[in-house]
Amino acid sequence: MPGPSSHRDLSRRPMPRSSRDLTVYTLQEIDQLRKSNATIKLTRVQAIKLFFWNSNHNTVCYRNGQSWLFMLLFYPLFIALILGLFYGMMLIMITCIKTFAKTPVINKNSLTKEPSYI
Repeated sequence: MPGPSSHRDLSRRPMPRSSRDLTVYTLQEIDQLRKSNATIKLTRVQAIKLFFWNSNHNTVCYRNGQSWLFMLLFYPLFIALILGLFYGMMLIMITCIKTFAKTPVINKNSLTKEPSYI
């Protein structure tokens, strides 16, 4: 439990101009706030910078290197599998169409009358 001196120290501290104003805090106090899971309101620009590169956790877009490596390996393999299945189904369908479709027999009479089919 904090003693009465800490309460006096806080009362002498200048009040922040807004809930997003962190200028009245020292870097050590900001680190303590982060470690204590206190919510710190960031400006929009600070939040965007933190999204693209978070130096505390060494993440890019909230993903670490292992997560990016997994994505770079998994998704191309997954897409190749899906494309292979699609290509295989197209080959089967084309084979079936060629096998069971009526193919016209072209001869000299087919230009003047309906062609015959096999």
